[in-house]
Amino acid sequence: MAFLDGLREFVRVHLNVNIQLGVKTVNIIADPRADVVSFDETTGALKINWEKLPEDKIEELKPVISDAVREHDALLIENESRELLEEIKITESSDEEREFLSFFNGKIPDDDYTALRASLYVKKRFEEGAQKEEINRLKLDILKRYSKRGRNICDLCSAGYFRGLIKIYEEMQRYPDFSDEAFLEVYNPIVDEGNLTVFVSGGRTEEQVRREIESKIRRNRQYGIHVLYIHGIGRSNIEKIKMVIYDLKSKYSTLKIQISEYQNIVSMKLTF
Repeated sequence: MAFLDGLREFVRVHLNVNIQLGVKTVNIIADPRADVVSFDETTGALKINWEKLPEDKIEELKPVISDAVREHDALLIENESRELLEEIKITESSDEEREFLSFFNGKIPDDDYTALRASLYVKKRFEEGAQKEEINRLKLDILKRYSKRGRNICDLCSAGYFRGLIKIYEEMQRYPDFSDEAFLEVYNPIVDEGNLTVFVSGGRTEEQVRREIESKIRRNRQYGIHVLYIHGIGRSNIEKIKMVIYDLKSKYSTLKIQISEYQNIVSMKLTF
């Protein structure tokens, strides 16, 4: 692609990095720990750390990226989509968003982290009243780049599940045998399950929990899906979940339950 050749030339001239091999993909990142420019000869992936670029170089790079978007409709920069290019320095401008992303940085896989950043932008655009077509296109971009796992991250982010994952991490951290690997054992199934999940935390009533579980059971059945995953944190929430499931067993005769617990966290798989 002419754009990728042009970007390689930009890197050579402005950042004094000479790339001999062909660039195949480009990621713009904002990680203070990363090099200004890195290139993976095996995959052909070029990474440019936006956060470390001098301001004048940022302004010079913006039109290069914009040209690429016009020329290559599906090209992803920052593992996100075209709307984000115009706001790449603004998306995470609030202290809350920066703190949120900082929490997950280094705790979850790198691809999940960049998918989460893109998902935050989708959530932001939705809250700003963006048209359905734009939101669908943004989600499709994430799906193309990160497959189903990325789309699940987007859905979970929009529904507020990642706030719950912070609570799970903090709860697990209280115990002496805690490790990031242990957190990933809880985290990965939730991301893999996506919108097949009910997450219970905070001050929800037993009736609210019951309504959500029953609603998702009905919805899943309509689509021929006969499984639902439930995750709860905190002893009171675990007890609520168990009471609700106990009552549902009498209503759904085919309901089967698999339960696993880690400290004050419970995970259930319902098959119906």
